[in-house]
Amino acid sequence: MPGISSETINDTSKNPVGLLVNRDEIVKELALLYGRKKLSLSGLGEVAKLIKRMGHDIPTSAVTILKTNNTPIRSKHFHHFSLKKGLLAKLKKGMINKESRVMKIQINIDGTQIFKTNSLDLWPILVRVTNSLDALPFVVSLFIGKGKPTNIEDYLKPFLEELIALQTEGLQFEDISYSIEVSSFVCDAPARAFLKVITGHTGYFGCERCNQKGVYDLYYRCTTFPQLTDCVLRTDASFRAKLQRQHHKGSSPLLDLKIYMISCIPLDYMHLVLLGVFKRLLTIWTGHWSKKHFKHKLGTWERQQMEKRLQRIRLSYPQEFHRVITSFKYANTLKAVELRALLLYIGPVIFKGILSDEKYNHFLYLHLAIRILCSPTMCKTYSHVARQCLQYFSFQFGKIYGINHLVYNVHSLIHLVDDCETHGPLDSFSAFPFETFLGTLKSLIRSPNKVLAQMVRRISELENISEMDQTIKTSIFNPENPAACVSTLRKHLKPNTRKDSYYLCENGTAVEIVGLSNTHVSFRCFTNPRNLYKEPMKSKNIDIFWSDGLEAKQNNLAISELKLVAKCWVIPMSRGCCVLPLLHQA
Repeated sequence: MPGISSETINDTSKNPVGLLVNRDEIVKELALLYGRKKLSLSGLGEVAKLIKRMGHDIPTSAVTILKTNNTPIRSKHFHHFSLKKGLLAKLKKGMINKESRVMKIQINIDGTQIFKTNSLDLWPILVRVTNSLDALPFVVSLFIGKGKPTNIEDYLKPFLEELIALQTEGLQFEDISYSIEVSSFVCDAPARAFLKVITGHTGYFGCERCNQKGVYDLYYRCTTFPQLTDCVLRTDASFRAKLQRQHHKGSSPLLDLKIYMISCIPLDYMHLVLLGVFKRLLTIWTGHWSKKHFKHKLGTWERQQMEKRLQRIRLSYPQEFHRVITSFKYANTLKAVELRALLLYIGPVIFKGILSDEKYNHFLYLHLAIRILCSPTMCKTYSHVARQCLQYFSFQFGKIYGINHLVYNVHSLIHLVDDCETHGPLDSFSAFPFETFLGTLKSLIRSPNKVLAQMVRRISELENISEMDQTIKTSIFNPENPAACVSTLRKHLKPNTRKDSYYLCENGTAVEIVGLSNTHVSFRCFTNPRNLYKEPMKSKNIDIFWSDGLEAKQNNLAISELKLVAKCWVIPMSRGCCVLPLLHQA
């Protein structure tokens, strides 16, 4: 097939759509297509061959298109990329505010099994820049082997040496020196114990925040921490001095960093609250926890009603939720994102009238506390309320379900507010972005042979694609000026999709956007808003309310006057609906 002539290319009347004809542009678009659509290397090569047959002189090898690093890998188990290279990539893309001259980094270390059929584990060191427009994590080091790294000092040595040098000398870019500040280490409990070289969460001295000695329950075979008040808290000085010898199993390599060993290694709510405390609570109700707790299992009628309510609301999920809870029959297999949706949003609707009043009110204390701590605004104004709610919830957990449930996760709830006061809302130091990226890394492995070499090559390709891709996800909500981004509503609203048309205004009114023009917005308000619950706090105080539905009358307002602060999820109920503002984005 003949190629397109240069005269046709340069003539805009003959090329009105701006065809890709430049060799470099075509190669770039192919590389971006590979990253966005997750093509295989052979599939990318086939597409390149097709384009070449159309007359374009481009390489047909996927390795050439993606600029794959083919440097031989010396080790079979460990490879260090570069922290400095990853930080410079953010600066080169213009993702950092040059005036601040500070790069705040968040570090994640966690392990996961690669294959179901063998014992190979993947232990990457991931870093994300929290004050960057592109806060996606990148890989600094990679360990692949059976179990976790046997020697933590050898595992962390290349990373720590580079980080200490950057903290001391700074990072130079375009005649500007950027200081590197470690914001936090985000890990689950076993990984934190591994990094800090301390007793695990099942040990007598396993609490990371207080000096309490646990009590072993012989019947349930677990260690509990029943003291929930007047606990002697650990400090950075007491940790470095190892005042409680039983808590330490050695010296942590992190002691060489300029960080606080207590506050800079916060508790992760994804593992602690969602996969720990709330999943325990849910599986007790559904009967998946243990036969010893069947007295708390819901009856057949209650479980059927819960299933009916799930089916009623399954079509109301906004586009920010990629997983839909379809049944509680396998409650013990629910993912963290599903548990988050259940705890923060649909739980008060699903469990209302199903659980006993005592258990439902007990659940609401956890729901309210976590909603407050997930909100960037409420975590500052209502942090004292969240602290009281979590203390009461932990105490009542032992009273309602048994003192044997006051394990590490339930006890650690009383320390969670301290981390929010230091680092901000829970999602600012959660493991969600790292777990998502970890899943992406696992998907890069195509064969059980030479796994580390595969990972290094695929990661080099991702880095090259990231340098090409300049797209950034933006929000229509601007915390500084909520009305500034309202004009982009047209890009977010989907025609004939009402579930993504509900928003909360600055004055606390929830509306449905029904029409948009260049200057005005048509909307409808909800009728008779009232509290969904009154204890432990009136739900309208946190913008959650129960309504009879939408008004028939449509209102019109100038776009500049409609101040939106959050998107809402409208959950259908047997009578009316429940309106809840979203606390996170996709």
